[in-house]
Amino acid sequence: MTKAEFTGFLREVFKQIAAASQDGALIYTCIDGPHLHELLNAGYEAFDELKTVICWGKTTPAWVRSTVFRPS
Repeated sequence: MTKAEFTGFLREVFKQIAAASQDGALIYTCIDGPHLHELLNAGYEAFDELKTVICWGKTTPAWVRSTVFRPS
């Protein structure tokens, strides 16, 4: 899927969520860092405003947590 296709997919999902939500509802979404731009672009098109963006800064790489090997 290209960047434009993924943004379009997110836009359609967000439009469906917005249509099913009451005014003033807070929508919580999660995505990985490399795709944050697509999520924000799609979200701005589907919703009236952005309240806040929270970033979780991981200190341990995912591959370390997902393996039996633990570096000392």
